[in-house]
Amino acid sequence: MQTRVRGVKYPWGIYRRRDIMKRKYGITLSKYYDMFVQQKGKCTICSTHQDDLGRLLAVDHDHKTGKIRELLCGPCNHGLGNFRDSPALLQRAIKYLERHNRKGVSNELS
Repeated sequence: MQTRVRGVKYPWGIYRRRDIMKRKYGITLSKYYDMFVQQKGKCTICSTHQDDLGRLLAVDHDHKTGKIRELLCGPCNHGLGNFRDSPALLQRAIKYLERHNRKGVSNELS
């Protein structure tokens, strides 16, 4: 079942999400919608549209300050969290992937 918020169809789960957003992040459904429109409904990192995800975009925030950043898909949001929001760790992961994705380097485990 769906409902409309400012002319946009949302699943009924948006009201549960609204309560979570208000309690956890201090933002309204209207603020979420404004961010959603500004991002054209896409994850900031991978550009996957919310319609292709089967769920709402996540509100990404800095865990230390609580400051809201942007909307991300679940995998991108979890990826940042798994790297503890550390640019240094992400750079090391990039170097690791580049090293193992070079032509001629086997990606198979021995």
